[in-house]
Amino acid sequence: MNDERNVIICMQRLLIKQEQDFQAFVDSLEDGMYNFHMMIPHSGGWWAEYKTELDAMNEMSVARENYASTLRDN
Repeated sequence: MNDERNVIICMQRLLIKQEQDFQAFVDSLEDGMYNFHMMIPHSGGWWAEYKTELDAMNEMSVARENYASTLRDN
């Protein structure tokens, strides 16, 4: 039983770290695309849509991270 619990804890940490890394990637991507958007005149339309998609991806990742932190409680 203890080995099984250790595996769950290790998997939980891995999933949480993976989601945190993904969130950092999305933030970095957003920064780069924002800078790109600022260099192109009249590019507001695609940037607004792209930002909405990035925000949705980040929210889903945070939800997965929060779920992974409850694995030990189940």
